[in-house]
Parts: sequence; structure tokens; C-alpha cells
Amino acid sequence: MRRGTKLVVAVAVLAVCAFAATAYATLSAAPPNNSVKFRGATPGSGKGLKIGYISLGESVPFVVLVSNSIKKQAKIAGAQLVFCDSALDAAKALDCAKSFKTQGVQGYLNFDLFANASAQICKAGPQVPVISIGLHRRPGARQLRQGAARVQV
Repeated sequence: MRRGTKLVVAVAVLAVCAFAATAYATLSAAPPNNSVKFRGATPGSGKGLKIGYISLGESVPFVVLVSNSIKKQAKIAGAQLVFCDSALDAAKALDCAKSFKTQGVQGYLNFDLFANASAQICKAGPQVPVISIGLHRRPGARQLRQGAARVQV
């Protein structure tokens, strides 16, 4: 890996960690009676569905929280969740997408840090709906489209 790429990755990891620390501090400081109750999965709503999830990297505490929430909601919905950890590596995320193609997932979530690799990841995976989590885009930018519906979160 080139030095410039390593620097970008290091800065990105630090940014994610800073975001996670800020989010944790904000959530723990909010009074429970003022918090918003988010709507979760409807029990049984995902029965018969096979959904993939490419984790950004389980070495990041905030990502573990996100992953655990996704696993919990998939279980409530009754969907089969195929989990794959990219370990903060775009090449591993690409391999995850390829494995989803062979495993027959019907849609997947991609917690992706590398915006420059997202088109390749979408193209390598099955041509099914993909929800991208965490891609940094300029305000008003549209998510990439590769044959199937793509949603920017």
C-alpha cells in the first residue's frame, strides 16, 4: 500500500473513531425521556428473505454497535442475515460482495468507507437492491446505480 493511501486510510479510521466517540457521548448525555424511539423491524416481515451485510470493520466499536443492531433487527424480522466483515479493506468488501452473489442474497447493506470502490463492489455483487451506509458524498449527490436500485442512507 502506498504511503499516501495509508495516510488517507489512517485519517479515515480516526474520523470514524471520532464520530463514534461523539455519537456515544451524545447518546449517553441525552435524557431518556427526550429521546426518539425508532421503529424497528416488524416481527416476521423478513421471513424467507436472505439479506447480506458488509460490515465496515468489527475492530471499530461504533461499527460493532451498528452490526449488532442490524443482526437484532434481522432476527426480529425473521430474515436470514449473511454477515461479512470487510475489516476496513476495500478488497475484502469486494470479496464479500462476490460471496453474496454465490450465496443468493436478495439485497444487501454495504457499510463502506471507500467511495472510490463502491461502484466495483456493487458491480461484483448480485444485481439486487443495495443500501450503502457511511459513504461520504457532497450534499445533494446521487448514489451510484449499477443495474439495481441503490439507496443513499
